[in-house]
Amino acid sequence: MLAEIIERRISKLLRLEMVRSLDKFTIALWGDIEEWKKTNVKAKLCGRVSYFENMPRVISGSNININISRVQQRSGTNQRPFDIPACKAFLITDYKEELEDMFDFESEIVTYKNLDELQRKVEYYSDESRRISIIEKGYEKVLAKHTYKHRMDEVINTIQWIQVEDEELTNPLNARPILWISEALIESGRFKEALKYLKIVSGTAIELKEDINLLLNKIQ
Repeated sequence: MLAEIIERRISKLLRLEMVRSLDKFTIALWGDIEEWKKTNVKAKLCGRVSYFENMPRVISGSNININISRVQQRSGTNQRPFDIPACKAFLITDYKEELEDMFDFESEIVTYKNLDELQRKVEYYSDESRRISIIEKGYEKVLAKHTYKHRMDEVINTIQWIQVEDEELTNPLNARPILWISEALIESGRFKEALKYLKIVSGTAIELKEDINLLLNKIQ
C-alpha cells in the first residue's frame, strides 16, 4: 500500500515536471483536473473522457500527443503507442526498449529519453509536414501487427504447447485460464481448437461446469 502511494506521488511529480518544461507550447491536459488545479500549471484543463467514446476524438484532434509511463513501469509499455497511431494521430512517447521490436523509430513512432529531448522534438514536430509520414506509417504498422487480435493470437500460440495433467485441472483456479483460451479461440472462429481445450477441463473441473457449457453452446 505504501509503495503504491509513493509510486503515484512520484508519477504525478514527473508529469508535472514534464508539463512545466513545455509551458511555451499550447497544452491541454485530460484526466483528473482537480489534481492539476492544485499545481497552477500553464495548460488547459479538460477533465476526464470516455476511453471508447471520446478519447479517439481527443487524440485525433491533438497536433501532438505525449505519453509518459508510470514510474513503476520500468519495462514494457502502456497502450498509448498503439491507441494513438490507430487514431491516425501523432505520438511522442517515453522510450522503452521493447518498442524497438514493435516500431521503426523516427519513421513510425517518435520517442524521448529525457525532458530536453522531449522539448526539442515537440519543437521540431510542431511543423505539421514533419508529422504526416510518421502518422501514416504508424497507423499502417498498428493495423498490420498490433491489434487486439494480433496480441490474442500470440498468447494462444505461446501457450498451446503447454501440457496440463488432468489432476491439476480439478482445481478451478488452474482450469479457468483454459476457459479464457477457449473463449478467445471461439471469438476468433477457431472452434475446433476451442473444443479441444474445453474437452480437457469438462471432465475434471466440476465447479466450472456452467461456464464450460456456456462456451460449448457458443460452438454449437
